[in-house]
Amino acid sequence: MAGLFEVPHLISRIKISVLHLKRFLPIDTIIDIINLIVTAIDDMALEVVIEGVEDSDLIKDLPTSWRQQSFYYSSPVNVEPITF
Repeated sequence: MAGLFEVPHLISRIKISVLHLKRFLPIDTIIDIINLIVTAIDDMALEVVIEGVEDSDLIKDLPTSWRQQSFYYSSPVNVEPITF
């Protein structure tokens, strides 16, 4: 992570995916891991995006300021093609 702190002006967002973690870790451990990562980068004032959060137990324990992408809110939707 030392390299990460050398170029903070080039990074605006950190995206953390819990998809693979959910397969073999309990929710409490996942929350601890996520909080550890965010604590390590907190001074950089970056937007945090959490991906793959699909159950209410995990969502309720995450800070509301974190952006979240998951099927919990909506399944993927088709985009209508633009016609000119």
